[in-house]
Amino acid sequence: MIHLPSQNNEIDQLNPAYLSQYGNVISTCPANAGNSVLSDTFATVAEGGNGCAIQDGFSLPYANFVSDFGGSSTVEQSLVPYPQYSKIFNNFEGFGTTYYQSIQIEAEKRFTNGLNFLVGYTLSHLLDNTSSGFSSFTSGGINKYNQKPEWTVSGADEPQTLKASGTYELPIGPGKKFVNNHTLGQVVGGWQVSWVLDYEAGNVVCSCNSSGITEDGTPFPNGFNRPNRVAGVGFNTQSYGHVRDQFTGKGPTAQIWNPAAFASTSSQYVLGNSIRNYGALRDPGYYREDLNVRKHFYIGERFQGILQVDYFNAFNRTQFEDPDANVSDLPSGKWLPKETS
Repeated sequence: MIHLPSQNNEIDQLNPAYLSQYGNVISTCPANAGNSVLSDTFATVAEGGNGCAIQDGFSLPYANFVSDFGGSSTVEQSLVPYPQYSKIFNNFEGFGTTYYQSIQIEAEKRFTNGLNFLVGYTLSHLLDNTSSGFSSFTSGGINKYNQKPEWTVSGADEPQTLKASGTYELPIGPGKKFVNNHTLGQVVGGWQVSWVLDYEAGNVVCSCNSSGITEDGTPFPNGFNRPNRVAGVGFNTQSYGHVRDQFTGKGPTAQIWNPAAFASTSSQYVLGNSIRNYGALRDPGYYREDLNVRKHFYIGERFQGILQVDYFNAFNRTQFEDPDANVSDLPSGKWLPKETS
């Protein structure tokens, strides 16, 4: 599919050349000591600011800039293409593309001899540069001047799914192969079992607001940042079964991903080189079994009663949420699931 909303071409994005030019230039203003001049504000003390941008030699982009933005009237904001706007949202942008390949296998048995079932298996691969079909919900790219890191495995990629449903009537009771006796058959027969099984591989780690592995800091106004990928350090997703063992006290603290594979840029104004998503970093898979058991009571030849019991998540599968994917949250050196449900 093409022409999907992607928000990869931010109209009012700061040119990354300014990050290189000013990002590591330290403010000479005492009120902003130790910080980049990009964080200097034009606002005066009376207006809630410090006027550091003027002291560092920057000019107002237009006359009412300070009154419009107050304490947010930063040098960074003044250098965007349209400094009078905090953000320009283009709801009709359509630069997104998605590419899907799959093998789908289905097996069905119609109801005969008390049994029917439907089983479907899908092996697939999904690539895209946006993981939402709605412009209001897509995270957008980090840098419109370099969109190569956005074309990756999709956050909606689900490489394998297996789903099955069916019903089986036990051949016991009136009209069945065994115990075809009205009196005894009423007691031991009339049983039916149904099931809905759902097994899905985990999605690629993809946050709705910032997509994949991130770090603190926003190099561009209203943006986000990604860390650097450490060359030569491999990574994969460890079994989430280790997490279950951790919560039940059967194992040590579970480390799902290798934190050494990524390193913080250590600066808000430096863009990391990580791509949007990594196929090797996955959320927990989804496994669930729903069962249904029925007992038919035959009342003469025309009527019957049914006693039914439903078992949802019959084997009490623990559903883990995805781990914290922000490298700035790694003082313990662990990436752990945030919570369980």
